[in-house]
Amino acid sequence: GIECVHDPLDYDLRADTDMDQVLAVLDKCKKPCLVFCQVGLRAAAVGVAFSTTRKKGADAVKGVIDMNDVLETTYMNLLDDLDESHPGTTVKSFVAGYIASKLSNCSKRPGHSKISDDLYITGQLTEEELKDFAKKGVKSILNMRGPAEAGQLGLGVLAREEEIVKSLGLKYVNLPVPRNGPYSLELCENVSETLTDLLKNSKPVVVHCRTGRRAEEIMKQAADAGLMENPFTQICWRVGKEIEHSVGDRTRIVRVDENVYISGQIHADSLQNIKDLGVKSVINLREKGEPGFEDLSFELSKMGIECVHD
Repeated sequence: GIECVHDPLDYDLRADTDMDQVLAVLDKCKKPCLVFCQVGLRAAAVGVAFSTTRKKGADAVKGVIDMNDVLETTYMNLLDDLDESHPGTTVKSFVAGYIASKLSNCSKRPGHSKISDDLYITGQLTEEELKDFAKKGVKSILNMRGPAEAGQLGLGVLAREEEIVKSLGLKYVNLPVPRNGPYSLELCENVSETLTDLLKNSKPVVVHCRTGRRAEEIMKQAADAGLMENPFTQICWRVGKEIEHSVGDRTRIVRVDENVYISGQIHADSLQNIKDLGVKSVINLREKGEPGFEDLSFELSKMGIECVHD
């Protein structure tokens, strides 16, 4: 009645991808799990890497970890003993480098973007974040990472994400999207149909990939191809005191503090409302070649509002 998995790991530990694969298998295995090899050297590397990255990855995402002190003393001693028992091995240095790399990945994961009341885009979520979204009323998760990516980031969630999401009572959809575009029309259509269905029947929706970048890119490409409405015309980040103002039918502005508002692309039908908010100046961060770019500097200047394009 004990599950057994054979997943060979080269004796000469050098490739992070090999360790990624083994840890992804370990993520999915029933616990507690025994990992073994010939003399315990490779098993120790796997055990230490798994325990450290999976315990501290979520802290790295939050930015509450000392990257200079990630290996616990017990693990340091274990690796030291194994290195001394097997001269010529580099297990300790490999494991330390691997752990540092994964925790660095986790620490660089961007935060969540609230695109609208029904749609969030984010990077790979921790188990705690999935639970938090469920508590906030989110109904479905659209994962754009493929199974082959399991283990690459270091959080240890991707391999068992479907299980976690379904245990929370949420709908789970996995629609793998390559890390780099441009994307095929067929894939854009698939994303459009899937997201449209979720927004109709299982909203709010959280869409994620590794960092959130490819999710944004393929949704923008699908919108540019006329396959779906552009969700970014009503972008609304929840920041500061979350003081929100609706401006016109297409633009939403969020007040960060008493001096700064932020928004997505503003439109002509928003100008009077912007003036009514008491805005004195506008900084446009968009490139002129971006889809949907509108230059309203002349109209703003006529209203006495300074406009800077930077």
